Amino acid sequence: MTSQDTRNGFIPALMTLALAAYAGFIAYSSASFLPDDEDGVNFILGVKDYNPVFHQPHFPGYPVYVALGKIIALWAPSPELALGLVSIIASALSVWVVSCIARSETGAWGGIAASALLAGTGIFTSYSGKIFSEPLALLVLLLWMAALKNCKPRPRDWFLSGLSAGLLLGVRLSWWPFTVAGVYYAYRNSGIKNHLAGICSGILVWLPVMVFVIGPTQLADTAFDFVYGHFFDWGGAITSTNGSSHRFYDWRMNLAQALGVIGFEGFRLINAVWIILLAASSYYWIRGNEKVAVAIKMLIAGAALYAIWIMAGQNVSKTRHFLPFAPVAVILTLPLFNRWPKAFTALALILLLGGNVLRHDPVIKTPPVFNMAQWLEGAENGSALFCGPAERYFDLYPAKIPVISVKHGDSLRGIIKSRWPEPSAILVCDDIPGVKLTGAPEAVFAARPGDPVDRTLKIYKLAPDEI
Repeated sequence: MTSQDTRNGFIPALMTLALAAYAGFIAYSSASFLPDDEDGVNFILGVKDYNPVFHQPHFPGYPVYVALGKIIALWAPSPELALGLVSIIASALSVWVVSCIARSETGAWGGIAASALLAGTGIFTSYSGKIFSEPLALLVLLLWMAALKNCKPRPRDWFLSGLSAGLLLGVRLSWWPFTVAGVYYAYRNSGIKNHLAGICSGILVWLPVMVFVIGPTQLADTAFDFVYGHFFDWGGAITSTNGSSHRFYDWRMNLAQALGVIGFEGFRLINAVWIILLAASSYYWIRGNEKVAVAIKMLIAGAALYAIWIMAGQNVSKTRHFLPFAPVAVILTLPLFNRWPKAFTALALILLLGGNVLRHDPVIKTPPVFNMAQWLEGAENGSALFCGPAERYFDLYPAKIPVISVKHGDSLRGIIKSRWPEPSAILVCDDIPGVKLTGAPEAVFAARPGDPVDRTLKIYKLAPDEI
């Protein structure tokens, strides 16, 4: 190998490493290391005392994610920091892995461009430092692809890809469509035995531990209760009672946002660039002249199946469920990498820096529910707060006044009347589903600008005659 060859390999590798470190820095600097919603609370409680029976976290238990959180929590000062670091490290590594995948298809400059594009994607950046399992799941998904980046995958490659697929089910079981796509292409490419062996090996890493900790009967009962609730009661599936009334609209808008073609206020120029990139790439894909590696076929097929699954079986209002489409958007632009490598790399770096400058808002780092908890410290003694999903937050961070969960606005009056002794001040949060509150709020806790999880919370003080 000549010194020129070494330099040509070293510089792109160094740039990719710098991009991964930059993505980790952005994630760390924007992280609050606090739970954003009830799912984040459940994960933190799971690190403290793992028990999916009591939603610590809820089924399927996310054993791989929680286990990594527990390991880091051995030296981290808090479970919040431990889980935040899992997401930050996973996000930084995802930037590196997507470069390896793209480099095998397009060369070194294409790898750099892919890293920059993923690191600059709005949905990726928004979740890279949050206490959710999706960033780790994205890393495992990319490893599932990276194992098959060779033109002709070997038996070992199929096994490693299957191992990643098995682990993926222990990070986010709801990403099962990608595992199904992998099995299909393994069968088509004579790698099915090794791939299935890998999947079984990955599952054996976490499933026996879950059975041992929870117990087989209790685990089965918990799974049945959760699946029934998810699909027929509170889970947000198309058949559940709280399924979105504008489901297709939410699904379409969140999918478009994950692909980069729409975004938050102030990102229209970046969205326009993404529209042009995807449209130009589609031209080359439709022409059919592109050689498509099996890993890319698996990702696109899995994403298509996953999109249908979200529409039918997931809560479409949660943007984080659409995170797997971020690398899909990057992979779809591969034909442009091949044709204009350096120009495209420069454009990707501009998108990365421009997007992060526009998104960075150092003014508010804490979620609204945390600010509400701080405000409650000044509430008068004898008060009581009635709220919806935010109540779970106070199971982790107890308030000085009682906080009562209300599932729906129709039951609010009865729950208030049943309180004894009667609260001296009745505080009601507007996050209760179906609640109707009028007048000026007692306090308002604003959502962080551009945050995909936050919603502004308002507290109203009700007089006895308003109940």
